[in-house]
Amino acid sequence: MHEAFIVRFDDGTGFVRVHFTDSKGNQDAVVDMDLTEAIETFKAQSRNERDTTYMLLQGENPQMVRGNMQEKYALDAFGFFEDEEGFFVPWKVFRGDLIHDEDDQIQVLEYEGASLITDEDLTEELVSHFFNKDEEFYTSLFNVSVRPLRPDQLGTTLHLLVVADTQDEEIGPTCEKDRLRVTKNYRELAQFMGIGFKETAVFGPSYNKKNVEAAIQALRPSPKDIVVFYYTGHGFSNPQDQHQFPHLVLRQASFEPLKENSLNMEIIYSMIKAKGARVNLVMSDCCNSDPSAIAPTMADVTRTRNSGVPWDKNTCQALFMPAKPVSILMTAASKGELAAGNMAYGGFFSYNFKAALDRSLSPFNAMRGVTWDQIIKDAQKQTILKANNTICDIPTVGQKPCVQHPIFRIN
Repeated sequence: MHEAFIVRFDDGTGFVRVHFTDSKGNQDAVVDMDLTEAIETFKAQSRNERDTTYMLLQGENPQMVRGNMQEKYALDAFGFFEDEEGFFVPWKVFRGDLIHDEDDQIQVLEYEGASLITDEDLTEELVSHFFNKDEEFYTSLFNVSVRPLRPDQLGTTLHLLVVADTQDEEIGPTCEKDRLRVTKNYRELAQFMGIGFKETAVFGPSYNKKNVEAAIQALRPSPKDIVVFYYTGHGFSNPQDQHQFPHLVLRQASFEPLKENSLNMEIIYSMIKAKGARVNLVMSDCCNSDPSAIAPTMADVTRTRNSGVPWDKNTCQALFMPAKPVSILMTAASKGELAAGNMAYGGFFSYNFKAALDRSLSPFNAMRGVTWDQIIKDAQKQTILKANNTICDIPTVGQKPCVQHPIFRIN
């Protein structure tokens, strides 16, 4: 019998631990595989199956972690179908590489059942069935030792400045989705770490360049603090200047002069970095192309139900309260590109960055090591991958694969 412990994150990445009997008869063998998401269309083979679009998690890079370490484990693929509530739930298990192999090389395995594992289900008995007791995921759950805050970390405050063009007729609802998600996420992070939280938001009737500049000027972080600037709205690039990051459109009406009512992300980054906080995250989710271009609409992202597994406090402290200061500038699209989003998930890059951050803060990733560079590259990779596999409604062009390459800078 094969038992699988599947971990899937919101951006579609994940891994699986399979407990099985190896070729030497060891009944306590475990293999680890990365999971890659693919959307496959399976034709109905019986009246009990639906002819629709299914989601596939394909196993890759099998590594034995227990049992016969020389075992050559055949790849498994896990099929999911969309239920009536819009969540993808387990459907079938396949033996082989369903993405690349020919159909006649794939076996359909007998599938007995599945259940959603919640935080309360992560008992020592269950976890030790799939993880060795010296692995960091196991020790992070059952041998908890939270590092005490250093003296220079005591009294830390997270300052959040959100700028959102929520009244725009085209992208306003998407920007509102981003604003609410970002605010909730950082408020909860501050609460989880036990630090202060100060929020400033420029949106709705107050949305203009003057108020954004005033909000930046009003930031008064201490050298131990965290500053997060987040923008969601329209952006554009100027082919004649040297800026690789976008200019933010900070006007209420289209008749207002564009140049006089915009700020470049690199200028904002320099202003915030000069405040001297320990950590500065400056992020925009907007187009970086012609000012007359309209952001495309992307398709829905596949969703599985959330288990509610909490963050790892040591990882939070390592990222947001590092010993050495760190400043990061990032945006959703390279110069000349549009940034996609939709009503359900907000901005494409924002969604993938949040998913990458949540994944990195999860105890499931304690054993893999976490850095800001890794988090942003994960978000970058998933945005590029999902864009290439998503048909966007591009104004004046029609339905085409999305092209979007986020860029970032870490100092």
